[in-house]
Amino acid sequence: MHTKKWKALATVFFIITALSAILLIKETLNYTKFYEAIEKLTLEPSNLNISITTQNIIITGKFAFRNPTSYYGLELLRLDFQIIFVANDAEIELTTDTEWGNQQPINPYSKITFNFSRSISTNAEPGSLFLQASSQGPVECIVKSQVFLATFFGPTSAMELEPQRFTYQK
Repeated sequence: MHTKKWKALATVFFIITALSAILLIKETLNYTKFYEAIEKLTLEPSNLNISITTQNIIITGKFAFRNPTSYYGLELLRLDFQIIFVANDAEIELTTDTEWGNQQPINPYSKITFNFSRSISTNAEPGSLFLQASSQGPVECIVKSQVFLATFFGPTSAMELEPQRFTYQK
């Protein structure tokens, strides 16, 4: 009778051990994709439009923050970006913005989109310099961004994303 109890106990212990190993393997395999995910995260501007009025430079568009990997477990805390333009071999900041992610999960193969709209006075220095540069021809613009993420273990340090370039032409 004791033998049957020991066999039943051993079977239960074996099943628990096997299930635990399966769960650990799954999480370990996911963790091995962490650095790949960090390297491949991108911020993609789309539909960026710059319009100029007599008073303002208006920049509108969308930004898609993309996780192109199978890694799960990232959350978006904050995304900082700046739009700069190049004039006379100098980079001049046109505007900056912060988007709060509120710990929104970044699912595998997904994107989080933000709408963006900013108005810059043509009387302020960056606006007047942009007007001057655009009157001389196409203006190269660069979107630089920094992302703050969280994982299962807490927040990560800030990470620079690959700069994205676009050209403004009247």
